Amino acid sequence: MPSIIIEHKKQHYLPNVTEPRAAELYALLRRRGGVRRGALWNGFPTWVVFDDALARDCLRDPRLVNDARAVPDAPHGMPGARYAGDLVSVLRNPLSSDGAEHRRLRASITPLLSAQAVRRWAPVVQRTVDDVLRRLQATAHADLVVAFARPVAETLAGELIGIPESQRTRVLRLMRLLSSAAPPESPQMKAAATEVAHLLDEIANGAMERPGRGIAALLADARLQGALHCQNELVDMLAAAVFAVLDSTTATLSTGALYLLRDESARERLRAGGEEADSVIEEVIRLACPFPTSGYRFATEPLRIGAARMERGDIVCVSLLAANLDPAVWADPLRVDPSRALARHLSFGLGRHYCPGAALGRMIVRSALKGLFALPGLRLTDLPGRAAPGQPYRYRQGISRYPHRMPVLVGQR
Repeated sequence: MPSIIIEHKKQHYLPNVTEPRAAELYALLRRRGGVRRGALWNGFPTWVVFDDALARDCLRDPRLVNDARAVPDAPHGMPGARYAGDLVSVLRNPLSSDGAEHRRLRASITPLLSAQAVRRWAPVVQRTVDDVLRRLQATAHADLVVAFARPVAETLAGELIGIPESQRTRVLRLMRLLSSAAPPESPQMKAAATEVAHLLDEIANGAMERPGRGIAALLADARLQGALHCQNELVDMLAAAVFAVLDSTTATLSTGALYLLRDESARERLRAGGEEADSVIEEVIRLACPFPTSGYRFATEPLRIGAARMERGDIVCVSLLAANLDPAVWADPLRVDPSRALARHLSFGLGRHYCPGAALGRMIVRSALKGLFALPGLRLTDLPGRAAPGQPYRYRQGISRYPHRMPVLVGQR
């Protein structure tokens, strides 16, 4: 999930699937060996894997670990400069841990994220989506990022995690700032990190004192039972949960909505309902990839990935989106094809660090996009009243990359 820059004629952030020539760039990088040197946006070097087969090997390779502490003497730069991906990779959570610690931290949150447990959240998710769409439908034109993706993500982050109403707006605003590409050593970012840590500590203490049913309450109970060993672990797990719900939901709904607005056939299949509609949603998740890049992995010994040689301590990241567009696995990869064998995509990772919130993520995306495209007359525009489906888009860069704005006409045919 870090922000990565690749050199190809000029410097590029790894593009979103909806950006012009994104698939072409990823195909070129695969043809040139599937592994390439890149840089984190603070300039620190990293390897990036673009080939599906190599990506799967990396995600399963025990020589590549998620915990930077496993190679403390190597010059990997962690946990030095604070940049967007670092915020999750340095916090003590399942994404930044391995072995027994990883199993312990993961076990503290999985009871609330199993397929059975997630079904209990369905009414909350549906009510949230319905409320957002009711407000959206009352307008003639809107920005789908501001009026759809963000309010769905923010409301669900507050409800699912259990952030009190009095603190919700401030916590979510700070977390959005911290997940952005703003300079990490700036006074603004340092102050935001300090303030959000204080607020999450207050939320954690409140959850330990008062019964609840959200993620904060579950983690507080894990702390009281000794599964989480200290207050810092509890606060770090809360921060990681907020990042996961807030950023992944906003990114997937924004990118998925834009992709579907450009694909009439996929929209019609989605509106038809049934199993085919669910398969369309799974294809959208493949293409809209909640976090297009894996978290950091650190080489514990010299190794080869394809033709590239890594030294001990090197950072390796997997471009999950590039793997999801690999034509060796996905024929005509940019096409939404509900007949595919969908279980193979890497949008939720693979192996021991497979996303524990995958079932919840699927439910949110399914409910939100089915509801959005049930609205009549929804189409892209650049200015109110003037349709321009081919307009260029600016993209927000941070832990996730997604359209900055998405103007649409609502309810007009």
